[in-house]
Amino acid sequence: MKPTRRMFLALLGLTALGVPASAWPMLQAPWQALAGTLLLAAGADALLARRRPALRAERSMAGVLPVGAWHDVRLTLHNEGKAALQSTCSTITRPPGNWKACRTPPAWRPARFPP
Repeated sequence: MKPTRRMFLALLGLTALGVPASAWPMLQAPWQALAGTLLLAAGADALLARRRPALRAERSMAGVLPVGAWHDVRLTLHNEGKAALQSTCSTITRPPGNWKACRTPPAWRPARFPP
């Protein structure tokens, strides 16, 4: 699981509010309540993320691939969950090292995966 930018900013704000709370004891109780709320929200998010089914990937290509040429490979992602997912996919845009190729594969675009 990877934390989002929103969670990172919430933790950064909690830390920034913790500095004054360490100096003034009257701010410690609200800071602890905020920290507890953030912990509960992160825990609930983690539980919901575990229940979401993972994407299933299916790759298809020709049975025989000649060496030294680009080949079309189709990658199909299946969303078996109830909610639509959004993701960004990318691929290499040039062959690694000293490989020779006749064309450059296209870059991928953001995609939406309906249920």
